[in-house]
Amino acid sequence: MKIPCPDCGRPVLHLKSGEQCKCGARVWLPMPGAQMTAARSKADVLLLGGGVFGGKSTLVHMLLCRYVLRRNFSGVVFRREATMFKGSGGLWEKSKEFYPGLGGKKREAPMFDWRFEKTGGVLSFSGLEKADDWQKHEGNEYAVIAFDEAHQFERQQILALLQRNRTPIGYDGPTRMILTCNPPRPGEAGYHLIRNELVPWFIDDDGWPIPERAGVLRYFTIESDEIVWVDKDWRDEDGIGPTSFTFVPLLMGDNPIGEAKNPRYRARLRAQTKAEQRRKLQGNWNVEGSASLFEHGWIRWVGRGEFGLADLARQIRYWDQAATPKERATSAHSATASARGCVMLCPVCDGWRFTDGGAGEPCALCNPDGMISRELARQWALDAIAAEGDEDAEAPRRELLIITHVTEDFLGPGGVEALTLTHAKMDGKSVPVYIEQETAASGAGQIHNYQTHVLPGFEVVGDKATGQKVVRAGPIVALAERGLLIVVRGEWDTLVAEALATYTPQGAGKHKDVIDAISGLHAACLRHQWPVEFAWTF
Repeated sequence: MKIPCPDCGRPVLHLKSGEQCKCGARVWLPMPGAQMTAARSKADVLLLGGGVFGGKSTLVHMLLCRYVLRRNFSGVVFRREATMFKGSGGLWEKSKEFYPGLGGKKREAPMFDWRFEKTGGVLSFSGLEKADDWQKHEGNEYAVIAFDEAHQFERQQILALLQRNRTPIGYDGPTRMILTCNPPRPGEAGYHLIRNELVPWFIDDDGWPIPERAGVLRYFTIESDEIVWVDKDWRDEDGIGPTSFTFVPLLMGDNPIGEAKNPRYRARLRAQTKAEQRRKLQGNWNVEGSASLFEHGWIRWVGRGEFGLADLARQIRYWDQAATPKERATSAHSATASARGCVMLCPVCDGWRFTDGGAGEPCALCNPDGMISRELARQWALDAIAAEGDEDAEAPRRELLIITHVTEDFLGPGGVEALTLTHAKMDGKSVPVYIEQETAASGAGQIHNYQTHVLPGFEVVGDKATGQKVVRAGPIVALAERGLLIVVRGEWDTLVAEALATYTPQGAGKHKDVIDAISGLHAACLRHQWPVEFAWTF
């Protein structure tokens, strides 16, 4: 097996990862273990998966480096949407570490690709957003096809493009398909193909990968659109043999270099639900869960009198605004949603505050004999600690998120401003107003308008939220699973219940904007700079 230096192209398999080539460039090689097993595989279809942060993206580029300098090479890397290639850590950005040293010239318009002029090779990066977008590639021949996050693709897309995985004219190397994914959830596009057709032989009844089967070759053919597993010596009526396949599970532990560079990443995964930890961190393939990220029974509903006013003295209202009038709203339009509430922390133990005492007094967990607002609240806290079961030093901070008011409306721009003012007056000037701010220049103008014209005299903060909203919702899912998300009952009960029950792993749902507002509220409460005399409350 030859792996070239990304700068000069010399074989560097004899080097250790991070060592320098003769040309001075540092090289990144497959780590011993699962990564090396995958790198040495000769499978026609190679599935890399099992958990997050196992080095899958880097390994894809290492494998592609074997082929891109062969004459007339033609390859393509797919994401479900082409925009997913951009961003730090994305496959396109990571490709810039590999191909310039091999003579590749990048092009970002009208499409992403690398061109290797000396050999005539082309490596393209493309999206398959629509189910039938694979037909745009129907006349092409690709020596190597890679699907990143393969569970996001339709079964038909992958199997149809497998037929395009054939030798281009003038190309003298092997052909293969590379799939990367984490264990998929039920309902995701590629769930049936990956979980039910490709992977079962490689995992046990409990969903754990069988170590001795990792990298073992199996063989299949496709008959009447069905995958049929056959022997290695099988031949069809034209004498053509089967397609070889293997699965290599990669977990975070297989990527020690990446983990060393991101030491808090494992702790962030522990902040997710137990089901997500089993799926992403431990690589379990039997984590079915429900259609919603929130399980029934996770949320604690309380009456308005369950907490004293002193306990909820420092609240924030967070707005996720849109400008769609009700008469024009459809299921595809975003609503204007807001959530008011607070996060409670103890200044002594970093736990929850449930006392009626003065500034700086420990919480009920530190001072069980002190004044307790509600014994039930204290018991919830104790139950949550017992259920958490992981007292690792990097375990997530234990905060309690209390939601006291929620809204959702479809209004035009003027109506949104009027609604925001109405609730600001209702909440009072002691409640900061956070508004999700668009990243474009217009976002700054929007916040300035609220600060100077709509809400003068109120504390208005623009929140430049980044990343996918479903990812930003992860912390409140984890809180809810541990019994640490409390909703005070009100006319918003049905709204919140439906929002939680229908919020999917893809970030969709009947009232997804309500979830966006709650997750924004949680983040705002944790980072808001309160006046010093009030800092003890949270």
